[in-house]
Amino acid sequence: MKIYDHNIWGNFSKENCIANRNSLVKELIEDCNPDVCCLQECNPHTSRVAEFAIPDILSPDFVEVVPEYADKNYTPMLYNQNTTELIEGGYMPYEGLNDGNSKSITWAAFKDKATDKVYCVASTHFWYKASGKEDEEQRIANAEAAVCILKNFYEKYNAPVFLAGDLNSSSIVTGQGTGGYDRLIELGMTDVREIAENTDYSYTCSKGVPVLVDGIYTKAPDPNFTLDYIFVLGKDMIKAKNFSVINSDKSRTSSDHSPLVFEFDIM
Repeated sequence: MKIYDHNIWGNFSKENCIANRNSLVKELIEDCNPDVCCLQECNPHTSRVAEFAIPDILSPDFVEVVPEYADKNYTPMLYNQNTTELIEGGYMPYEGLNDGNSKSITWAAFKDKATDKVYCVASTHFWYKASGKEDEEQRIANAEAAVCILKNFYEKYNAPVFLAGDLNSSSIVTGQGTGGYDRLIELGMTDVREIAENTDYSYTCSKGVPVLVDGIYTKAPDPNFTLDYIFVLGKDMIKAKNFSVINSDKSRTSSDHSPLVFEFDIM
């Protein structure tokens, strides 16, 4: 099975536009051919509208989990209906500090059609500011709320559970601290970077964003810090094969975040 995760930079100023970026995200996903796509900053007012709305251009192969929340869900998840069956799903904005409810979690239980194995995945985005103690406490609260949901799925299905997304947790450049990341570890989750047979510690995020020139975006600078992660609860239930960060002209033009790809088998 394969999970794709990407913050697609949908929360930008009104002077900007999507232009060619969503089309590049579509190409990145097609190149990867994942079973599940986790997205962040899929802004209902930018990324979900007009000609290149993300769910529309990924259809019909990819279907959104809980599409009834499309008008408010910034952290959607889509699954490849050719390989994957949806069992159940849900969505929740985080309580506390939250800008337009863009900091949220979407979760689902899936069945792999080839093996009948069940696994669960969640897409999330934690609070982003780094102004003081309350911001770091909010990221820790986001982590606790996410794990509460994930542990229920872990116990219900006796299956591995994955959390993918932008945790806004970094020890360098941003000043945001590692509280969100550290709390996930304390609550029993494992960063898949640490267990994959083939792994990648490349940075995932750039301080710059793609630049709009004559209606077309050009690439952002190279990533120089990490905010994006994939975690697993139930690491002994999987064989973690490959974890990679896609750093290419295409990815740097699509967003200020690089996509993550994780391949695994269920034992």
